[in-house]
Amino acid sequence: MVATVVRLRLRILGHILRRERWRLVVLVAGVVWVVAMLPSILGAQVWLSQQSVDVAGDVLVIAGSLLVTGWAVVPMLLPTLDDSLEPARFATFAVPVRRLTPALLVAAMVGVPTAFTALLVTSPALGWAAHGPAPALVALAAAPVALVTCLLAARLSTGLFGLLLAAPRAREIGAALVLVGLALGVPTVRAISGLGLEGVLETVPTVARVLGWTPLGLVWAAPAAMADGDALGALGRLVAGSGAALLGLVAWTALLKRSLVRPAPRGGRERRRADVMLPGPARPGRAPDRTAVVTRAVARRAWRYWTADPRYQSAMLAAVLAPVVMVLLVATVVHAPAAVALSMGPFMAATIGWGRHNDVAMDGSAFWMHVGAAVP
Repeated sequence: MVATVVRLRLRILGHILRRERWRLVVLVAGVVWVVAMLPSILGAQVWLSQQSVDVAGDVLVIAGSLLVTGWAVVPMLLPTLDDSLEPARFATFAVPVRRLTPALLVAAMVGVPTAFTALLVTSPALGWAAHGPAPALVALAAAPVALVTCLLAARLSTGLFGLLLAAPRAREIGAALVLVGLALGVPTVRAISGLGLEGVLETVPTVARVLGWTPLGLVWAAPAAMADGDALGALGRLVAGSGAALLGLVAWTALLKRSLVRPAPRGGRERRRADVMLPGPARPGRAPDRTAVVTRAVARRAWRYWTADPRYQSAMLAAVLAPVVMVLLVATVVHAPAAVALSMGPFMAATIGWGRHNDVAMDGSAFWMHVGAAVP
């Protein structure tokens, strides 16, 4: 089953790259970027090898935690970036969940982001080699666990986000979460900016110590424990990190089973609307304007996609929130000039909003359906 799903993913990716040239350009650019990052990654590991065990451990724990967090957050902001192997698509094939789960997990490893992440989680072994062979071996043992944790974080976040968007009161719940996030995020950013660079650096050991006992940083803290001579602590962190990944796999299996049995509706909640495909009663002596009726029908159907499809809603929410968050970070943390901070808003909005052209580019959308049907 694993080989079948991996071949299916490779074939789908091949068809997509042949049909959509811009994806091929993005793929090539991603590969070039990964190759260009190799000297920076090696340089970072050389720098870490020259630091003390405490400094190297704190830096790697925080960096690893940010990496796992990024894998959990980015797929929610870009839900339609790659849904070729969406679990709901397998609902009609009656494939047992115990066979489909490892197949989808292995197939998710096919891609440039996963390859780059594999490079990142393996590179700390070079830095820890300066502190002895034992920490380097622990870092190598922690690498596959860290990679699987990143993949499961992405799958769990998108699965839970899909359940949230498919809820009967998804809009109300989403609005409440956004308000809570802003209420907590803005004061936090202002507090961090008030500490200054020295104050932030003073809190790094405490933050790293806390993250080192969470699923985000357990395996990243194991090599530092081994370098300090705490072999039992290193082994315990590896076992705990593997257990956390196993629990994540169990949770994702439950979400996968639910999506196969009860796939989330792509059209959102069911609503009754007036039929705009057929013209209403015309005035006496006046023929109905067929062009206006067809135009209104196409616009109404496209509007239904944006207001009812969870994928469209999440992408629209990301296009609005990402520029706001970027402006707040640049203005409060980096202390950039006001002109620079304000220019980030239009830049991010244009970058993210470019993805909205998929409404007229991807097949299956309301616009494409009417173009394909040659509606005048």
